[in-house]
Amino acid sequence: MKSPDADSPIVPQPPKSTATLLAMAISMEREAAARYDELAREMASSGNPELADLFDELGAEERRHEAHILAWGVTPADLSKQAEMKWRSPEAPSQEDSDAAGGVHLMTPHRALSLAVHNEERAFAFFSNIAALADTAEVRERAESLAKEELAHVVRLRVERRRAWRAQTERAVESAPKEGVLSLRSLPALVNRALSVEREAATRCAEFADTLEAGGDTKAAEELRKLALDISAVIAGLENRAGENAQTPGTGHTAQADLDVLQNASPQGVLSLALADAEDALDFYLAVGDAGATQDMMETAQELAQHALDRFNRIKSLLGNT
Repeated sequence: MKSPDADSPIVPQPPKSTATLLAMAISMEREAAARYDELAREMASSGNPELADLFDELGAEERRHEAHILAWGVTPADLSKQAEMKWRSPEAPSQEDSDAAGGVHLMTPHRALSLAVHNEERAFAFFSNIAALADTAEVRERAESLAKEELAHVVRLRVERRRAWRAQTERAVESAPKEGVLSLRSLPALVNRALSVEREAATRCAEFADTLEAGGDTKAAEELRKLALDISAVIAGLENRAGENAQTPGTGHTAQADLDVLQNASPQGVLSLALADAEDALDFYLAVGDAGATQDMMETAQELAQHALDRFNRIKSLLGNT
């Protein structure tokens, strides 16, 4: 058995009986199910029915785990004693966990499943730790069985997560314009496409900053202007690579529909739009890197993805402070 990772809760005192261990496991499954149910409601209220359904299913899966453990024999008295204990469940996703996965603003099926995988891995490490510290063979064997079940859940969720990633990448490819991922067959073509992406990003960042400043959020506006300057540096580097083959800059403007939204958006709404832009760019560059026709295309796409990821994280930080 592997030892728990640094993120795993430490068991203050390993259970002395299998009844206590099973009651603890039931409590963990219930807490995880309740948290997934809460996330499902958050997704539904934010207008994301697909993810609401996914979290509903994850909650239902935890309840199926609970029913399976109950079948091993847990009494109401055992559960009552467990309710008095203060051990933190390693399997229930915390608010910090869901925020790290994008929160309601940028949660995707892939991120939701990554959250579930992370928590199942913590549960596996938790029961592995109990097995290592158990005083009796009975408790050790039951903890090992629980750890093996959690590991099986991890394997299944990892498969689902890979499927979600492939589907997400395919959607990014399908939604790209004609000069999108599949038609990029040379480094000059990628550089020119990246120029288009980054020029629009700089323009929209500046417009978002103007909107925030007009709404009184001068700090966020200043940060977005700094970000626009950093994007301009990326553009300059791309123009230098392209040389005389660089495409002429377009007029660069935000669609009227987005402008209408911006006029009525809260600071959080404006930053959510900016965050979505950064994620779109990140997804595009990752897709190019994954399907890159040449080594230099892949390396350039990875470099651009790093810039987009930095942009994403900086805007996400601003969003967390609104």
